[in-house]
Amino acid sequence: MHIDLSYGKKDELEKRTYYVMDEDGYLYIENMKIIEYNMDRITNFWCSKNKKKIEEYKYLIMLGPDRTSLNEIVGGDKYMEKYTKKVEDLNDKDAFTSWITP
Repeated sequence: MHIDLSYGKKDELEKRTYYVMDEDGYLYIENMKIIEYNMDRITNFWCSKNKKKIEEYKYLIMLGPDRTSLNEIVGGDKYMEKYTKKVEDLNDKDAFTSWITP
């Protein structure tokens, strides 16, 4: 499985699934699936306060907002608090942010 977090796409869907197949629909690689998440679209769920979509994509939404919003997304959920700590730790490391930010 390949997971792709895409930015800058003008797609109307927040998630697409792709398979490797030929023009006749023959599945060339049976054990490979590519899932692409449109992060601009997913981030907009947070901005528009779409509660259903925020719940569905909260783990991906957590990758983008500032710390205040991040704490709001967590909402007292212990698992989410642990995940938030890991995201914050990564964001505090220059070795990580220097190559991932661009």
